Amino acid sequence: MVSEFVTAENVNQILERHDLSGEIDLLSIDIDGMDLWVWKAINAVRPRVVVIEFQDILGAHRSVSIPYDADFRARDYSTNRTMNNYVGASLAAMVKLGKEKGYRLVGVNRMAFNAFFVRNDLAPDLLPEVKAQDCLKHPWNDYGARFRYPEVEDMNWVKI
Repeated sequence: MVSEFVTAENVNQILERHDLSGEIDLLSIDIDGMDLWVWKAINAVRPRVVVIEFQDILGAHRSVSIPYDADFRARDYSTNRTMNNYVGASLAAMVKLGKEKGYRLVGVNRMAFNAFFVRNDLAPDLLPEVKAQDCLKHPWNDYGARFRYPEVEDMNWVKI
């Protein structure tokens, strides 16, 4: 285990410095903010499975993210209005990036804030692709879309 501040600019160097390259089994990204941008930058490894946190309050159809900021820290944006709301990217944005990188969405965790992607060349019959709109079924997702999203709707969201 290492403790380093990860950015899109340094993620590949960190992986390589710790002898991680080529095909790996699992990549988990949960960094409360720049998850999409860091995954987009990763080319040092080619994981079979990617688990990545997404912002469920954005719903299934909005393909957006907070803008990239190498110095982003969620706490810097935390007010009563924005706390845990103005972070990350939507599931639709993650699906779009996943497709570009050769992955398909196969599911989410129970409360639907972590997405599971499998590389397209692996087990398509056992782990078929699912639609984003079929994944956001937990009451917490509905609550977030109705009450938390309006708190940050006017913030700077970037279309993906």
